[in-house]
Amino acid sequence: MIDAPVASSSTQAIAKELDDARKRGPLQTIAIPPSPAILERMRNAMASAEPDLNEIANIATSDVAMSAQLIKSANSPAYNTGQPVQTIGQAMNRLGLDITAAEMTRFIVAHALPVRSAQLTRFWERSSKRAVAMGFIATKLPGMSLDVAHTYGLFCHVGMPVMLQSVRGYAGTLVEANARIDRSFIATENANHRTDHAVVGALVARMWKLSPP
Repeated sequence: MIDAPVASSSTQAIAKELDDARKRGPLQTIAIPPSPAILERMRNAMASAEPDLNEIANIATSDVAMSAQLIKSANSPAYNTGQPVQTIGQAMNRLGLDITAAEMTRFIVAHALPVRSAQLTRFWERSSKRAVAMGFIATKLPGMSLDVAHTYGLFCHVGMPVMLQSVRGYAGTLVEANARIDRSFIATENANHRTDHAVVGALVARMWKLSPP
Protein backbone atom coordinates (compact mmCIF):
# COMPACT_ATOMS: atom_id res chain seq x y z
CA MET A 1 0.00 0.00 0.00
CA ILE A 2 1.22 3.51 -0.82
CA ASP A 3 1.81 5.68 2.23
CA ALA A 4 -0.58 8.63 2.53
CA PRO A 5 2.15 11.35 2.26
CA VAL A 6 3.53 9.70 -0.88
CA ALA A 7 0.06 9.39 -2.44
CA SER A 8 -0.71 13.02 -1.59
CA SER A 9 2.58 14.18 -3.13
CA SER A 10 1.89 12.15 -6.27
CA THR A 11 -1.63 13.58 -6.56
CA GLN A 12 -0.31 17.13 -6.23
CA ALA A 13 2.38 16.51 -8.85
CA ILE A 14 -0.19 15.15 -11.32
CA ALA A 15 -2.50 18.10 -10.64
CA LYS A 16 0.34 20.57 -11.29
CA GLU A 17 1.29 18.80 -14.52
CA LEU A 18 -2.32 18.93 -15.72
CA ASP A 19 -2.64 22.60 -14.81
CA ASP A 20 0.57 23.44 -16.69
CA ALA A 21 -0.56 21.52 -19.77
CA ARG A 22 -3.94 23.22 -19.59
CA LYS A 23 -2.29 26.67 -19.58
CA ARG A 24 0.53 26.18 -22.06
CA GLY A 25 0.32 22.74 -23.67
CA PRO A 26 -1.90 20.82 -26.07
CA LEU A 27 -4.72 20.62 -23.54
CA GLN A 28 -5.48 24.30 -24.14
CA THR A 29 -7.78 23.39 -27.02
CA ILE A 30 -9.57 20.52 -25.26
CA ALA A 31 -13.14 21.43 -24.29
CA ILE A 32 -14.11 19.71 -21.04
CA PRO A 33 -17.88 19.67 -20.43
CA PRO A 34 -18.78 20.87 -16.92
CA SER A 35 -19.81 18.31 -14.35
CA PRO A 36 -23.61 17.93 -14.54
CA ALA A 37 -25.40 19.74 -11.73
CA ILE A 38 -27.51 16.64 -11.04
CA LEU A 39 -24.33 14.59 -10.53
CA GLU A 40 -23.03 17.16 -8.03
CA ARG A 41 -26.36 17.02 -6.23
CA MET A 42 -26.22 13.23 -5.99
CA ARG A 43 -22.62 13.19 -4.81
CA ASN A 44 -23.50 15.69 -2.09
CA ALA A 45 -26.39 13.51 -0.98
CA MET A 46 -24.13 10.43 -0.87
CA ALA A 47 -21.28 12.22 0.94
CA SER A 48 -23.12 12.28 4.25
CA ALA A 49 -22.42 9.63 6.89
CA GLU A 50 -26.11 8.80 6.58
CA PRO A 51 -27.12 9.54 2.97
CA ASP A 52 -30.51 11.16 2.48
CA LEU A 53 -32.60 8.42 0.85
CA ASN A 54 -35.43 10.81 0.09
CA GLU A 55 -33.03 13.14 -1.73
CA ILE A 56 -31.61 10.24 -3.76
CA ALA A 57 -35.16 9.18 -4.68
CA ASN A 58 -36.07 12.75 -5.63
CA ILE A 59 -33.03 12.96 -7.90
CA ALA A 60 -33.90 9.63 -9.51
CA THR A 61 -37.48 10.68 -10.20
CA SER A 62 -36.42 14.06 -11.60
CA ASP A 63 -35.65 12.35 -14.91
CA VAL A 64 -38.14 9.92 -16.41
CA ALA A 65 -35.50 8.10 -18.43
CA MET A 66 -33.26 7.66 -15.38
CA SER A 67 -36.20 6.33 -13.38
CA ALA A 68 -36.95 3.86 -16.14
CA GLN A 69 -33.31 2.75 -16.23
CA LEU A 70 -33.25 2.10 -12.48
CA ILE A 71 -36.42 0.03 -12.65
CA LYS A 72 -35.05 -1.86 -15.66
CA SER A 73 -31.81 -2.61 -13.77
CA ALA A 74 -33.70 -3.80 -10.70
CA ASN A 75 -35.70 -6.18 -12.90
CA SER A 76 -32.66 -7.48 -14.77
CA PRO A 77 -31.47 -11.08 -14.22
CA ALA A 78 -28.62 -9.82 -12.03
CA TYR A 79 -31.00 -8.45 -9.38
CA ASN A 80 -34.41 -9.97 -10.04
CA THR A 81 -35.54 -11.88 -6.96
CA GLY A 82 -39.15 -12.60 -7.84
CA GLN A 83 -41.93 -10.11 -8.38
CA PRO A 84 -41.02 -7.28 -10.80
CA VAL A 85 -40.53 -3.87 -9.21
CA GLN A 86 -42.69 -1.04 -10.47
CA THR A 87 -41.58 2.03 -8.53
CA ILE A 88 -38.33 3.86 -7.77
CA GLY A 89 -38.68 3.02 -4.09
CA GLN A 90 -38.96 -0.67 -4.86
CA ALA A 91 -36.01 -0.46 -7.25
CA MET A 92 -33.85 1.27 -4.63
CA ASN A 93 -34.75 -1.33 -2.01
CA ARG A 94 -33.79 -4.17 -4.32
CA LEU A 95 -30.58 -2.62 -5.64
CA GLY A 96 -29.37 -1.09 -2.39
CA LEU A 97 -28.05 2.44 -2.02
CA ASP A 98 -24.55 1.92 -3.45
CA ILE A 99 -25.73 0.17 -6.60
CA THR A 100 -28.56 2.68 -7.03
CA ALA A 101 -26.01 5.52 -6.90
CA ALA A 102 -23.73 3.67 -9.32
CA GLU A 103 -26.56 3.12 -11.80
CA MET A 104 -27.57 6.77 -11.58
CA THR A 105 -23.97 7.91 -12.08
CA ARG A 106 -23.62 5.79 -15.22
CA PHE A 107 -26.83 7.24 -16.65
CA ILE A 108 -25.87 10.86 -15.88
CA VAL A 109 -22.32 10.59 -17.24
CA ALA A 110 -23.37 8.82 -20.43
CA HIS A 111 -25.87 11.58 -21.18
CA ALA A 112 -23.42 14.34 -20.28
CA LEU A 113 -20.81 12.93 -22.69
CA PRO A 114 -22.77 11.44 -25.60
CA VAL A 115 -20.85 9.38 -28.15
CA ARG A 116 -21.96 9.59 -31.75
CA SER A 117 -19.20 7.86 -33.63
CA ALA A 118 -18.78 4.61 -35.51
CA GLN A 119 -15.30 4.33 -33.96
CA LEU A 120 -16.74 4.28 -30.43
CA THR A 121 -19.83 2.15 -30.93
CA ARG A 122 -21.28 0.97 -27.62
CA PHE A 123 -18.63 2.96 -25.70
CA TRP A 124 -20.82 3.61 -22.67
CA GLU A 125 -22.25 0.09 -22.76
CA ARG A 126 -18.74 -1.34 -22.43
CA SER A 127 -17.79 1.25 -19.80
CA SER A 128 -20.88 0.37 -17.79
CA LYS A 129 -20.10 -3.35 -17.88
CA ARG A 130 -16.52 -2.64 -16.80
CA ALA A 131 -17.72 -0.45 -13.95
CA VAL A 132 -20.19 -3.10 -12.74
CA ALA A 133 -17.51 -5.80 -12.86
CA MET A 134 -14.97 -3.70 -10.98
CA GLY A 135 -17.57 -2.68 -8.40
CA PHE A 136 -18.42 -6.35 -7.83
CA ILE A 137 -14.74 -7.28 -7.45
CA ALA A 138 -14.32 -4.45 -4.95
CA THR A 139 -16.99 -5.97 -2.71
CA LYS A 140 -14.85 -9.12 -2.47
CA LEU A 141 -11.62 -7.33 -1.54
CA PRO A 142 -11.03 -6.10 2.03
CA GLY A 143 -10.70 -2.34 2.28
CA MET A 144 -11.57 -1.68 -1.36
CA SER A 145 -14.12 1.05 -2.04
CA LEU A 146 -16.95 0.00 -4.33
CA ASP A 147 -17.47 3.63 -5.30
CA VAL A 148 -13.83 4.21 -6.29
CA ALA A 149 -13.66 0.93 -8.22
CA HIS A 150 -16.92 1.60 -10.03
CA THR A 151 -15.96 5.19 -10.82
CA TYR A 152 -12.61 4.11 -12.23
CA GLY A 153 -14.25 1.47 -14.42
CA LEU A 154 -16.70 4.04 -15.75
CA PHE A 155 -14.21 6.85 -16.33
CA CYS A 156 -10.95 5.12 -17.28
CA HIS A 157 -11.38 5.82 -21.03
CA VAL A 158 -13.53 8.95 -20.72
CA GLY A 159 -10.88 10.99 -22.53
CA MET A 160 -11.85 9.33 -25.82
CA PRO A 161 -15.32 10.88 -26.29
CA VAL A 162 -13.97 14.21 -25.01
CA MET A 163 -11.16 14.20 -27.59
CA LEU A 164 -13.56 13.06 -30.28
CA GLN A 165 -15.70 16.12 -29.65
CA SER A 166 -12.92 18.73 -29.57
CA VAL A 167 -9.82 17.46 -31.42
CA ARG A 168 -9.77 17.65 -35.19
CA GLY A 169 -8.79 14.37 -36.83
CA TYR A 170 -9.20 12.28 -33.69
CA ALA A 171 -11.70 9.94 -35.35
CA GLY A 172 -8.99 9.00 -37.85
CA THR A 173 -6.51 8.56 -35.01
CA LEU A 174 -8.84 6.04 -33.37
CA VAL A 175 -8.86 3.96 -36.55
CA GLU A 176 -5.08 4.18 -36.87
CA ALA A 177 -4.40 3.43 -33.18
CA ASN A 178 -6.59 0.33 -33.27
CA ALA A 179 -4.88 -0.93 -36.43
CA ARG A 180 -1.22 -0.37 -35.55
CA ILE A 181 0.80 -3.13 -33.93
CA ASP A 182 4.17 -1.36 -33.86
CA ARG A 183 3.31 1.03 -31.03
CA SER A 184 0.79 1.51 -28.25
CA PHE A 185 -2.57 3.20 -28.58
CA ILE A 186 -1.53 6.29 -26.60
CA ALA A 187 1.76 6.53 -28.51
CA THR A 188 -0.27 6.99 -31.69
CA GLU A 189 -2.47 9.57 -29.99
CA ASN A 190 0.57 11.53 -28.82
CA ALA A 191 2.22 11.35 -32.23
CA ASN A 192 -0.86 12.87 -33.84
CA HIS A 193 -2.11 15.27 -31.17
CA ARG A 194 0.66 15.77 -28.56
CA THR A 195 -1.61 14.33 -25.87
CA ASP A 196 -3.68 11.21 -25.25
CA HIS A 197 -6.99 10.07 -23.83
CA ALA A 198 -5.41 9.02 -20.51
CA VAL A 199 -4.22 12.57 -19.86
CA VAL A 200 -7.52 14.07 -21.02
CA GLY A 201 -9.39 11.59 -18.82
CA ALA A 202 -7.28 12.70 -15.85
CA LEU A 203 -8.22 16.28 -16.63
CA VAL A 204 -11.92 15.36 -16.66
CA ALA A 205 -11.50 13.60 -13.31
CA ARG A 206 -9.79 16.68 -11.87
CA MET A 207 -12.34 19.16 -13.20
CA TRP A 208 -15.27 16.98 -12.14
CA LYS A 209 -13.68 16.60 -8.67
CA LEU A 210 -13.66 12.81 -8.71
CA SER A 211 -11.78 10.88 -6.03
CA PRO A 212 -8.01 11.55 -6.45
CA PRO A 213 -7.11 7.82 -6.31
